[in-house]
Amino acid sequence: VVLVHGVLQTADFMREVADWIHEEIPGTYVKAVEVGNGYLDSITRSMNWQAAELAREVRADPKLRFGFNLIGYSQGSLLARAYVQRYNAPRVFNFLSWNGPQGGQFGVPDYEPLLKHLNWITSPMWYTEPLQERVSFANYWRDPFRLGLYRERNTFLADLNNERPAHERNETYRRHMLSLESLLLVYSTSDTIIIPRESGWFATFADNSSSE
Repeated sequence: VVLVHGVLQTADFMREVADWIHEEIPGTYVKAVEVGNGYLDSITRSMNWQAAELAREVRADPKLRFGFNLIGYSQGSLLARAYVQRYNAPRVFNFLSWNGPQGGQFGVPDYEPLLKHLNWITSPMWYTEPLQERVSFANYWRDPFRLGLYRERNTFLADLNNERPAHERNETYRRHMLSLESLLLVYSTSDTIIIPRESGWFATFADNSSSE
């Protein structure tokens, strides 16, 4: 089993999860991947860079060469899915996305309602090239009021979710997801980080709305 931590975390954050697995399935090989240097790289490196690092770590471990099960937490769920869709060698058997912003993010519950006013002013900056390259969550910021800008300039989620014009969509992504034996998507109704909370089920805000 491979575990992928979230933003502003390290592999140590997943230690308790590893303990749960060992308790329930003794003898299971569990690898909690440190993406880059963990805490800092998880927010100051692009999701594309982090996904490549995850693939490098997986491929460097001979114990995973015949395949493995994959659990991603929060931002780590997106990295985990990027591994499945873009790499998947060694292959993933079962994938658990745990509170991951699979449909993107627009806002942070703990800081609303302040941010909902600021978002209208500041949101376009997340799609600029410097921030797409240097701020991880900019890569899955999905502004329902600027979907054209998102689809044009977002360098990660718009690609991963195949939200490009039809001729640019990646059939390999679809094929790799269909190769999974099972996919479990979990979100929390009390999430204080991700908006919309149902993003964990690939839900998004309706066009031009931050409430529906």
